[in-house]
Amino acid sequence: MLVLLTHDHGDHIGDYFELLRVLSDRKLNVKTVGQSDLMRAALVPKFKEANLDPATIVVNGGAGTNFGGVATHAGIRATLVPAVHSTLSGVPAAGFVVRLGSTTVYCSGDTDLFGDMASIGRRYKPDLALVCIGNGAFTMGPADAAEACRLVGAPNVMPVHYAHNAHVLGPEAGEAFRAEVARIAPKTRVTLLKPGSSTQIG
Repeated sequence: MLVLLTHDHGDHIGDYFELLRVLSDRKLNVKTVGQSDLMRAALVPKFKEANLDPATIVVNGGAGTNFGGVATHAGIRATLVPAVHSTLSGVPAAGFVVRLGSTTVYCSGDTDLFGDMASIGRRYKPDLALVCIGNGAFTMGPADAAEACRLVGAPNVMPVHYAHNAHVLGPEAGEAFRAEVARIAPKTRVTLLKPGSSTQIG
């Protein structure tokens, strides 16, 4: 199991340390990865408060990865890629490209639209893109997220980071996103999930 941390805002870091502690206590083969300065410096005191040894639980001997760097654990390969977003620690926010068997998934993390998403698409050729669409004060909304999907070029996309708190758009954002994708990238398949539901892509 590999736990990915994009950045240190509360709605992302949440119960991260408690989760790692529980998984570790159950003797599961768990590691975590995030941006190198976050793992090696900013979060070290919190790892220690949770009785977790960063050198053991964080990939690459506690160093995490930097942009373009790779974490490999339990058959999962995760490459750190940029995101355009703020953080509490000042350490850059990130997204991930995750390779699971023959499937590649782009996870945008919290971000705005940026032109180098096209480079991510050309370089990694993801089969599925998970993109934030919540709009409001913090991330791109449905229209920009649809443009992100066009740039990345993944044949399958799934929106995230909406309808979960008062600072982001509600459930209507999913259908707005679907309509925007149909307009600018009509060959792209959009999957909307509700809490507790699941799907199979491919």
